[in-house]
Amino acid sequence: MFAVTSFVLVACGGGTSVWETKPGQCTDINSGSLSADGFVKEIKLVSCDDPHTHEIFAISDDYVATNSDLDGIYPGSEALETHSINQCVWLAEGYIGKPIQETSLRISYIYPSIDTWNDDNLPALQRNSICMLAAPLDDPKLNKSVKGLCRQPNTPGIYPPFQLSADWLILTNSAPSDVLRVRLQQQPTSPITLQFDPSTKGLQVEPSQKTFNSRNWSSFQDFKISKSESELKPGTLSELRFLVLDSDPSPSDPESGPNSQRPASERNRINIPVAIGTDQQKMSVFPNEVTIIESGNAALIGLRLNQSPTSASASVSITSDKPNRIVIQPNEITFSSQDSAPGQVNWLSQQVLYASAIADDKQVESEEVTIKFNYSDSSAGELDAQEIKIRVLDAYSEPSACKLGND
Repeated sequence: MFAVTSFVLVACGGGTSVWETKPGQCTDINSGSLSADGFVKEIKLVSCDDPHTHEIFAISDDYVATNSDLDGIYPGSEALETHSINQCVWLAEGYIGKPIQETSLRISYIYPSIDTWNDDNLPALQRNSICMLAAPLDDPKLNKSVKGLCRQPNTPGIYPPFQLSADWLILTNSAPSDVLRVRLQQQPTSPITLQFDPSTKGLQVEPSQKTFNSRNWSSFQDFKISKSESELKPGTLSELRFLVLDSDPSPSDPESGPNSQRPASERNRINIPVAIGTDQQKMSVFPNEVTIIESGNAALIGLRLNQSPTSASASVSITSDKPNRIVIQPNEITFSSQDSAPGQVNWLSQQVLYASAIADDKQVESEEVTIKFNYSDSSAGELDAQEIKIRVLDAYSEPSACKLGND
């Protein structure tokens, strides 16, 4: 079981308009946020690094009546609460990395009042709900974002219910597109569709969606990801967004799901970071920070050149300030400016390196290691150097919020 709290949306007061909020923002909701009848009259946004009661993580689909004759008629609080719970519970797993039922976090949501339902001037949230995660009952404040909080490090490519070929992509002016490969982790009981979210800015995806069924679920399907020259600035980080559409959200209980009133409904979201390389640097390395567990799987690090070598080849060597603690494979890559020679790779290709921890006898919970990437050209010597940080954990300690409490 999981705890649920609900709020009803009315016109806002001095705080931020509820319909102007978006996933990833945090808020502190208290008695001052509510009107005398318990409706939300304002919402105060705060930094997720400061104490807060709630984090917004999704916006639900619009409520759709089962009877078309009732379209547009306020369905009442019971129907809207059922719709909100179904949607928010399914969407929470993709945000925190674990089913909400297995944590002590609580689901909260804000759904429309009859006044906001009938207000055609609202820019958003007239017929849908805001999904929020709230702190556990025994700890009423959160002190950081819960996005990905319950996803264990060293599980690369696993985004339930899918397995992806990469946790991220690196795109450059010279290599403005790449391929993301996707398949299901287990055979579905009904078709599941992975659909590109059109709200994603600066990225195009071909094809826009793929459907997985009992025949093709175990085979990787390819998406071509391309960046827009005008919308994404070099040296920035974007996000590739997919929607998961499931025609049978819960095989064990067909009547439950994110929206049992529709044949296909939004079950989850998958967000993939996309690093945009800059011509001001010879290479792009991503991510800048990595966490690995001493006895866990290797972490994956991406490397891509932003421009062609000025001579026939260039090399990138990878070193660690604690070589007895971290192993990087490979620790040197030679890029060819033209056709690849033996032992060389084409400079346009993205390379993946594996970082593994070496076990030691130290009883240190966490240790930081600096990894340096040195780019050198056969004619000009070292031209660029970049560093990333790897945090090594002796063991994985699941945050208390990701465990079931005693309540």
